[in-house]
Amino acid sequence: MIWRNNGAFFGFGFFMKIFLLRATKACVAFSLLLPLIALPQFFIFPFIVPRIIFFRSLVLLMLLGYSLLLVVDWQEYRARLTPITAVVGLFFVSLSISTFFGVDWYRSFWDNHERMLGLFTLLHYGLYYVIATTIMRRWEEWRRLFRMFLCVGIIVMIVGIIQTIEPDFFLNKGNHRVSSTLGNPIYYSGFGLFLFFLGAFLFTREQTRTWKCFAALGAIFGFVGIFLGGTRGTILGLLGGMAVALFSYVVLLQGHPQVRRALNIAMGIGAVAVLLLVVFRHTSFVERLPGVGSLVQTSISGGTARTRIMAWGIALDAWKERPMFGWGPNNYYYAFNAYYRPEFMEYGVGETWFDNAHNVLLNTLAVQGLFGFIMYGALFIVPVVILLAYRKKFQYDIHAVVLGMSFLIAHLIHNVFVFENPTSYLFFFLFLAFLNAQTSLSRQTTARKEQKKISPVRVSQGFMGRVAGAGLLVFVLFVATDVYPARANMAMFKMMRTLYTESDPLSRYESVLALPTPHRDDIRNDFAHLVFPLIQETHRRGNSAYAKDIFDRAVAGLEANRELHPLDVRIHLELAELYQRSAPLFQEASFFTQAEAVLEDARLKSPRRQQIDYMLAGIEFQLNKPDEAILHLRVSIDDNPNIVEGWWRLAFLLEYIGRHNEALGVLEESKTYGVVFHGQAADIAHNILSATSS
Repeated sequence: MIWRNNGAFFGFGFFMKIFLLRATKACVAFSLLLPLIALPQFFIFPFIVPRIIFFRSLVLLMLLGYSLLLVVDWQEYRARLTPITAVVGLFFVSLSISTFFGVDWYRSFWDNHERMLGLFTLLHYGLYYVIATTIMRRWEEWRRLFRMFLCVGIIVMIVGIIQTIEPDFFLNKGNHRVSSTLGNPIYYSGFGLFLFFLGAFLFTREQTRTWKCFAALGAIFGFVGIFLGGTRGTILGLLGGMAVALFSYVVLLQGHPQVRRALNIAMGIGAVAVLLLVVFRHTSFVERLPGVGSLVQTSISGGTARTRIMAWGIALDAWKERPMFGWGPNNYYYAFNAYYRPEFMEYGVGETWFDNAHNVLLNTLAVQGLFGFIMYGALFIVPVVILLAYRKKFQYDIHAVVLGMSFLIAHLIHNVFVFENPTSYLFFFLFLAFLNAQTSLSRQTTARKEQKKISPVRVSQGFMGRVAGAGLLVFVLFVATDVYPARANMAMFKMMRTLYTESDPLSRYESVLALPTPHRDDIRNDFAHLVFPLIQETHRRGNSAYAKDIFDRAVAGLEANRELHPLDVRIHLELAELYQRSAPLFQEASFFTQAEAVLEDARLKSPRRQQIDYMLAGIEFQLNKPDEAILHLRVSIDDNPNIVEGWWRLAFLLEYIGRHNEALGVLEESKTYGVVFHGQAADIAHNILSATSS
């Protein structure tokens, strides 16, 4: 140590700076393992929870290292305000405002453990961007980082290829669309899209044949992954990105007429190929093409395409109600309930629940309002403008400009049809960090100086105290926001597997619920969803008092969740069903009245949802209110007479209460709407008609 009269010393500061810088960069590198993190034997939602915990923990370590770097050398490591950094910051300002001015701040801040992409987690991505773009300055560092990411991506793509051969491999459950280690074909295709452009970019920048071949291999695997995932929006993104790339090269390569001619020919061939695929879309060859077959045969009037278009319409309706800051992140589900359209039921019960608009632009408009929509768009527009300006002013690498713009456009098109996920946020903010670092003049200048010499570092005597304080703060945050939620999730997962064999399941549940985690609401929901068979079996064994205790605890949990998330209709339906099923078990007629009150409240939140009318009809019948039951079913039919379930429920109810002629009238009326009964509904109709002939 070299001491000075003012209490500073240089030798220790120099080595501390190098150590902190390398450790923080190592955390950035380790973050690239995120797509490989999946622990199905330990966690509920094994592709989400451990991945988010891993990433948030790494970012906390990065924050610790970066904070200490600021103490060591504030001038060198402070974040500079650049256009890209400004729009990233404003995007998070929008997220924060919408979170706390939305309809459910708790859901917006924490989200649920199925997604875990609330404001709290997204702020980690913001920190990740700031730290990565500040400490990763030289191209050589980014190249090593991208090589690592490409290697991880190839592994992910290979797992997906194995799943095409063995559909049950790694939790794919026989799905013809592969999801690899990401748990969702949409995520797999989106990651493949990024790898394709990353590999193409590295191919243009690598100097050796070996690394060029590696980059080309990564691009090929990414290209294949796009189609194996079978995500139509990603294929459209690829087409859009490639079109932008070809057009940009034609415009920018003014001095290369032969190359431009070849590119024009390539665009023409591509357009003809797309046209031929559309024309021959019904041939067996095209139908068998992964992803392509489903894309060219997509009909906007049927299937999931139709329900997604309706979900987009709901996003617009919701935005009109809260135009400036929206409903709050992760609250599209509430907007969907409020503006639910009965037509969704025509496509099956599974299409009646949307927690996302499946269109990032419209979803952002609904949940973050106009301000958030503009800021999200700026995340794509500003980098494109920066790339074009940098190319014009400094003759920046044409491949970086073209492929950078192409990826941004491709990713945006992909997002128009899907939604973000932990991996997509990772590579998107990493890409923005790279772009910002490489196009920032101050960073380029600093990097050149850094290569020539390392300036002296001054560290005050109080530095170790600051290290201890920062370390303690990060440790507390790590335990409170990562360790405890992970423990609670693992404990709940274990309890779910042993719930029906536990000697004292209620005590086990209480012990899990006692664990400090922001996702206690998820624990209460999961327990209530699973608990009725346990109540039933416990009651059957003669321990009715304990069964009632379990019931009371489940009801208390759902009531607590109703108070926390008053607009969540699923909680209402879960609670009403628990009351309804438990009423005959405990011979408590009052449970029907309580279920009725819960469902009436749910109806205020989602006035046109058929499931609520169907349940209310059953409850009213149990309460000896047949006319009210008939009215609820009639309302559901009037809302949409194409739904078979409303007709057979009404006919069955009328027949059951002895109003046979009215039941026949309902069956006759259904014919005027072209309703055809199948399965259970056909049996009911047959029995009613048979009663007439007998």
